[in-house]
Amino acid sequence: MVDWKQIELIAGLETEAHIKKHGVSISDVFNVLNGQTYSRKNKTGGETRYVVLGESHGRILMVVLVQQSTQSFYLLTAYEPSEGYKKLYRERCKK
Repeated sequence: MVDWKQIELIAGLETEAHIKKHGVSISDVFNVLNGQTYSRKNKTGGETRYVVLGESHGRILMVVLVQQSTQSFYLLTAYEPSEGYKKLYRERCKK
């Protein structure tokens, strides 16, 4: 699996504005990726996406990324997930 602490994160101004609407900052995204994470690889419409769950300032967040190259990932979105995903994160990472 990917070592999220070692990736290059690509985020355009549109994406930064988008996640801000969800109450998430780029700093929050880096906190998630540099902390304890649970991630899954999903295929959506032929595109492979990585869903990364982690914490920033006590909040569990979901970060969605698309791989651009070996260590480079584009940030699609980041937001506070449903209670089901929060529970999944707690079960997998808070043992």
